[in-house]
Amino acid sequence: MDIKDFSVFPMQWGVKPAEAQEMVEVAVHAEELGFYSVTIPHVPILYYGHERPPDGFVWAHFPPEYKDYQHDSLVLLPMIAQATSRIKIGFNVAVTPWHHPFVWAKYLASLDAATQGRVIAGFGLGAAVPGEPAKALHNIGIEGKRGKMSDEVLEFVMRLWHEDEPQSFDGEFYKGHDLVVEPKPVQKPHPEFWWAGAAKAGARRAAQYGGMLELTWPSLRRIREELAPNHAAANEKYGGNSKLGILLYANLFADGDMSLADLSRHYFGWQGEALDPMAAGSPERCAKVLENYRDVGIEHFVLDFHRHGLDHVSTIHDQMARFASEVVPRMA
Repeated sequence: MDIKDFSVFPMQWGVKPAEAQEMVEVAVHAEELGFYSVTIPHVPILYYGHERPPDGFVWAHFPPEYKDYQHDSLVLLPMIAQATSRIKIGFNVAVTPWHHPFVWAKYLASLDAATQGRVIAGFGLGAAVPGEPAKALHNIGIEGKRGKMSDEVLEFVMRLWHEDEPQSFDGEFYKGHDLVVEPKPVQKPHPEFWWAGAAKAGARRAAQYGGMLELTWPSLRRIREELAPNHAAANEKYGGNSKLGILLYANLFADGDMSLADLSRHYFGWQGEALDPMAAGSPERCAKVLENYRDVGIEHFVLDFHRHGLDHVSTIHDQMARFASEVVPRMA
């Protein structure tokens, strides 16, 4: 493996939120180090700590004045594009039903054309607490089935990217008449597609449209027993060639490895196999965690270097540099 097998995932929210230029500086540094991509989350409405039981996750740590503070990723992404020239950029992930399919198709096609083919079209359903509606959709009055809505969006986006003639559609959730996207994306058949999600429907979407199925913090056991087989079956059924990727935490500690108890305290109180995707500690331990995931079929790693915003985005710079020089060479 080399540095191109790794991507960087900075968040604009946080205990002390990132300013726009700080996000741009991370992307510029990631490009200089040779990382494959910088992708940013499209989470238009943030959760509050009490809405994410049992521990509130990272949101429980935000001071009141920052509980809603973030720059819109639709603004940040063009800024990152302008400041870089080689690294891939994109969403990780866009809440698929948030915009009309024409809006997504036009925005991403224009950005891909403007960057000469550097865009990653990362989509997902949007986070939701089990049994509760997805806040990013519910709070602006978008109701319905997230999965069915997302399938409609993707179908119509792909048609608008692939077809030269005006497109009309009359779906259950989205309608359009005589719509054309020009310029078309530079990448063919379309911008690199990522789908984030662990359900079988997510594996199907990745297989249908290519690119990558991105899994979020799964245990090694779950990948072996469920997720990798589902992904392989979807590729076979739909004639796909999508690869398997993972979002996980990476953190090189100055004092080396932590005990499991300390590691749990460092990462939101997670325990047991939930600690599998913590590539944290010494360079040797970080490399071992990544090798374990490579052995169960992971081909690309998306690295969260600042605990989902619990650490300030400025800490990513040293983490990226150390990862490139101390961890990647151990995985050759």
